[in-house]
Amino acid sequence: MKALVTAEPHADFMEHGMTIARRLDAGEAVPPQDYRLSFATEAQLFSEITPQRWRLLSLLQQQGLVRIRMLAQALDRNYSNVYQDVQRLIELGLIEKTSRGVRVPWDAIELRLSTIRESQAA
Repeated sequence: MKALVTAEPHADFMEHGMTIARRLDAGEAVPPQDYRLSFATEAQLFSEITPQRWRLLSLLQQQGLVRIRMLAQALDRNYSNVYQDVQRLIELGLIEKTSRGVRVPWDAIELRLSTIRESQAA
């Protein structure tokens, strides 16, 4: 499973969910869905997924389970700043914390942006 991070209008996000719900109501077998984290605008997305946080996610994806202190050292960043970023990424569902450290629970994290909205493409 992967995490998809997108910037899309609320209506497009809801339509995606409704499509899956209609398929389920019709008795169709629906495969497990990727985790979708959607922001209303690109500006909101970039305020949450900053270059520093993207680098943190990339390092965690490569390293696996890592303690926050080791992560801060590997990123050459202040521990408290990395800690704050980790807490926010946990809230966003992109990483998880265990008793032994933090990790990315997804096979991949994809950032998707388009100049055309789904509602326009249809």
